[in-house]
Amino acid sequence: MQVELPKIIETYVRAINAHDAAGLQASFASDALVKDVGREFRGSAAIKGWAAREIFAVKVRLDPIEVKEQDGQCILTVRIDGTFDRTGLPDPLVMDHCFTIEDDRIKTLTCRLAARPVEGHANRIIQPRGKRRLHTRRVIPQYRVGVRVGDIESSGCVKRQPTRHYQTRR
Repeated sequence: MQVELPKIIETYVRAINAHDAAGLQASFASDALVKDVGREFRGSAAIKGWAAREIFAVKVRLDPIEVKEQDGQCILTVRIDGTFDRTGLPDPLVMDHCFTIEDDRIKTLTCRLAARPVEGHANRIIQPRGKRRLHTRRVIPQYRVGVRVGDIESSGCVKRQPTRHYQTRR
């Protein structure tokens, strides 16, 4: 999908997709902060190490879905692909990259799972099928991705299937 991006964010996406470490580093301010799913990396050296381990080592590729401005930040929603371990992650992996930009450089970047499903993508809420059993407590089906015996294909890859877990509400 073709999304029009601000120039510095376009540089960020192109550098990641081209596996260009120098280009990615140039898009950040020298005192930038990256918050990646609960972890913080501050300064050029820390961001360079983060990018080497978390982006370039696992051949991450970003596919922009939409971009919007909110609360002084530019929020880029991307579909992420690569050779990283996908255990416990939604398929496809859709994340929000929230940028704060100063002097044509990225000052802060916060990476988190997308706040809501995006139209046209497979990360929709799974609806349960069949009849519910009647209990004195209400049963709410929930789905999580888990690895079970039998999920390992002959190639050694994990074939993830939704696993039904029940939560009771009092």
